[in-house]
Amino acid sequence: MTRTPGAILDSPLSLKDLCDQQFWLFGCDIHRQGGNLLVEAGFERRRFGSGRPTQYVFESACNSIGLWGFGLHWICHERGQALFVSREGDFLEAGVSTVLAVRDPWTVERRLQLGREADRQLASDVCGWFAEYETWVVETAGPEYRAEALEDWTPCCGAGQTASIWAARAAWFQGPP
Repeated sequence: MTRTPGAILDSPLSLKDLCDQQFWLFGCDIHRQGGNLLVEAGFERRRFGSGRPTQYVFESACNSIGLWGFGLHWICHERGQALFVSREGDFLEAGVSTVLAVRDPWTVERRLQLGREADRQLASDVCGWFAEYETWVVETAGPEYRAEALEDWTPCCGAGQTASIWAARAAWFQGPP
């Protein structure tokens, strides 16, 4: 199977549709009546400077994540790589300087080259994390919570499918070029 950026983007469940829905769901998780799920998952709410949007930050020994309504900044400390995933489904390599600080992924150098193994691994890691997060949300808040979150949205996939579709995208990136 040939893996080109267009092939996955042209599928019925494109990365654009999946990312748009995922960021909608993150917003629902922030405003959940039972409490902010991102904070419960270990994210810290931060604002860096006047006029800047609120950011949710998660930092571990392996990865750092900066999350806004318009995108996610992912840093893989082990490989020294950074990635910005936009709500529009663009997977962009972030500048080298942003590898050191999760705070400012405002500069983007290039789109990932999915023929490069390191880029495919980074994209797979992010999709895998989306799948793990969605699984955790269903376990924590219940499957009915995710279904309710999608009632005011035109979903590209059902609430019970989100984690498995992200896992499939992670596996797709892992496959041979």
